[in-house]
Amino acid sequence: RRDAPSPLHGACREDRLNIVVWLHSLGADIRAACECNFLGTGWYFYTPMMSALVGSWLAKEQMFQPGSLGVAQWLFDIGAGSDIRPPGNSFAQLYGSGTFDRQKFPLFKAATEAASPWDNMTYDPILKVRWLLVHGAANGDDGHFNGMIFDMTVYNPMGPSRLKRSRIVSSLEELIEARRSFLDIVLPAVFLERIPAPVLSVLNGVDGILPLIADFVGVPRGRCLRNMFECYEYFSNEARNEEDTDEEDDEHGELQG
Repeated sequence: RRDAPSPLHGACREDRLNIVVWLHSLGADIRAACECNFLGTGWYFYTPMMSALVGSWLAKEQMFQPGSLGVAQWLFDIGAGSDIRPPGNSFAQLYGSGTFDRQKFPLFKAATEAASPWDNMTYDPILKVRWLLVHGAANGDDGHFNGMIFDMTVYNPMGPSRLKRSRIVSSLEELIEARRSFLDIVLPAVFLERIPAPVLSVLNGVDGILPLIADFVGVPRGRCLRNMFECYEYFSNEARNEEDTDEEDDEHGELQG
């Protein structure tokens, strides 16, 4: 463990994928952890994955960038996938001990940014929350999404309670719709030469091309697809309960007024 960020940490944080790839080719450890007091704001735990997912201020553009999903995905694909979960122990051990630091959870960091988005962000940080969920950041030790893990990580006791579950649902619905469009348009176009994209028929018979297209357009598949539907089922139910609670609070406030 380092006591200061490495050049790789800095490149991940600043969305410099070409530099990240170059440093890795020179032997940089994509899972190296450091613990540092960044600008005197407190001690924080960083892996390259965490560095890629934590937002930073872009002075030249005068905008806030909520991390780099491109760098995070590259790190995930080449072997740093486990770093989207807390380090060291299983979730059961962490929650059973009652002593764990949420600052080491990328999901906690992402949800905190999504709960209080800035006006001039390069993209909505809810996309970062969605990416983490779909890739298993709130999965239990059995490999399935676990709502209790999400709630304990994000909402209890110091989490960003203003992050509405309905926002997560809306973001997941966009992903589900993208998959539906892929199934309704791309697949028929490749195999049946069907309008509106007959040019895709030239890809018919090209081995392994469809998974690559799906990955390119961001359509989940495999375990990510299962995570997406498990998350959607959970958050849809929770969002309805959230709306009922908000209505009850409004009615209570009117009665008191």
